[in-house]
Amino acid sequence: MIARQIVDRLKVNSKVHDLKVQIWELHQSQRKLAHDIRGPLGGIMGLAEIIKTQGKDNDPEEVMEYMDLIEKSGKSMMDLADEILGQHYDASHHRTMELEDYQLNLKSFRAKILDMFTPQAILKKIDLQVILNEENQYMPFPKAKLMQIVGNLISNSIKFTPDSGSIHIVLDLILESNNMMLVIKVRDSGMGMTQQKIDQLLSNEAVTELGTSGEKGFGFGVKMVRKLVNDLNGEMDIQSQVGKGTEFTVKISFN
Repeated sequence: MIARQIVDRLKVNSKVHDLKVQIWELHQSQRKLAHDIRGPLGGIMGLAEIIKTQGKDNDPEEVMEYMDLIEKSGKSMMDLADEILGQHYDASHHRTMELEDYQLNLKSFRAKILDMFTPQAILKKIDLQVILNEENQYMPFPKAKLMQIVGNLISNSIKFTPDSGSIHIVLDLILESNNMMLVIKVRDSGMGMTQQKIDQLLSNEAVTELGTSGEKGFGFGVKMVRKLVNDLNGEMDIQSQVGKGTEFTVKISFN
C-alpha cells in the first residue's frame, strides 16, 4: 500500500510539473505575441489616425492605398500570431517547388515583410526596401520562426532609425549540394551602437531603451532573436558604428 501511494504521488508530482511547464510556455508565447505585434499594430493605428485626422480632405486614392496596407499588415499579423501560438511545420515533408503552409520562398518572404512593416515605415518616412537574390527566389524553405526573427530585427531598426532614414533588408538563399543557407541582413541608418552595447546584446545584460520617436521597448527583442536563431542552429552577427547605423546578419542552414 505504501509503495502504491508513493508511486501515485510521484505520478501526481510529474503531472503537476508538466502543467507548470505548459503554463510557463503559454505565458512566454503571450509575451512574444504582445511584443511582436506591438510595432505593426502601431503602424496600422497610425495610418488609421491619419485618415481620421484628414477627414474630408482625404484623397480617395490615398485612403484606398492606406486601407490596402492596413488589410495586408493585419493578415500578416494573424499569420505571425498563428506561428507564435504553436503552428508548427512538419519537417518530414519533402521539399517541392510548390509552397505548403509551413513554407516560404524568398519572394513570399519579401511580400510578408513589406505587408507587415510598410505602415510603420510610412509613419516615420523611412525608406524601407527588401532586396532578394532572384536566382533562387522560388526555392521553398521552412518558415518556422523566420517572421519572428526578421520581425524583431526590423522593429528594432525602425525604433532606432530617425525620421527619413533608411532600412534595407537583403534576403539570399545559397544552395550547396543537399544543403541550403538562408542569409538575412537588416541594415539601417539609425543611431548605431558602441562595441560595448553590441556585447551586451549578445549576452544577457542588455537593457531596454527608448527609440528615436520615444517608442517603448521591453528589452526583449534581440534576446528573443538570439534564442530563436540558436533553436534553428543558426548564427547571428552585429556590425555597427555610432551615428552611422547597424547591420544584423542571420544565417540559417536547412538540410
